Amino acid sequence: MIESRPSRTAERVAIRRAAHQLLDEPRVHDDPLALAILGDAQAVGMRADPRRFEDGLVAPVLRAFLAVRSRLAEDALAQAVGAGVLGRSDARHGLPRGPRHGARRAKRELLFKSGGRAAGW
Repeated sequence: MIESRPSRTAERVAIRRAAHQLLDEPRVHDDPLALAILGDAQAVGMRADPRRFEDGLVAPVLRAFLAVRSRLAEDALAQAVGAGVLGRSDARHGLPRGPRHGARRAKRELLFKSGGRAAGW
């Protein structure tokens, strides 16, 4: 684990979320940040050949699992915001400081560099 960058696991999840946006129809989860969070170079590569990141027969199943998991998390977050449990600011910026704070900061920087390509970010 390198403090100032996302973990390899986080990078692999981001790649699969982006691949879901490009390869799967219908989409389980529309994710406007999926490609942006990869960074410009990796996003260009993903758009050019989204299957190049597929690594075996299990890849489509794992991609589907991660899409469903993301959808459930987003739906739960929206429900919490709608019920007043969390405010929009809490939901998007209320991340606690901890051992992965540097990785979270790196992800935010990637989003900032990409222009934040989603409303509200």
